[in-house]
Amino acid sequence: WVGLAFAAVVGLLSWGLARFSGFTAGLDREAAEKPDCREVGSGRPRQALVLDPPSRHLSVVIPAFNEAQRLPPVLQELLAYLVGRAAEAKDFTWEVIVVDDGSQDGTVQAVAAVCRAEKGGEGVRVLRVGRNRGKGYAVRTGYLHARGDLVLFMDADGATEIGEIARMERAMEDLL
Repeated sequence: WVGLAFAAVVGLLSWGLARFSGFTAGLDREAAEKPDCREVGSGRPRQALVLDPPSRHLSVVIPAFNEAQRLPPVLQELLAYLVGRAAEAKDFTWEVIVVDDGSQDGTVQAVAAVCRAEKGGEGVRVLRVGRNRGKGYAVRTGYLHARGDLVLFMDADGATEIGEIARMERAMEDLL
């Protein structure tokens, strides 16, 4: 009985993995055929850059849906931290990718205002998804467009303390 139960579990897991792989392959095909993401300012669809070699040390991806109120102070704190790190270590390069997931509340305009007002604002890219597709899609989109050797994501509400970024970097580098 144990062998039969084990075979059944393995069979179910294999079936589930095959279904999931088919689903993700469909998402990849859909993204390649009809890009639903535009980089603000360029107006043209963006293809994923995941195959390009890294050109930054760190990319921070922030998925955002209707975050016009909560995102600006978090972005200001993040920019201050990253600019400070870059001033201390000249080889530290970075980018911030805000993925607007179909917001209706002026999130893109709020990010643009912070970028104009804060030092380091030129290091922020905003990718706009045409309609709300969910946090997972926004995170995935950000990761696919990230140019960093290390890619981290954080929520727009500031739940992650900015000072923890260095600790996360060290932990990731220890794994690699």
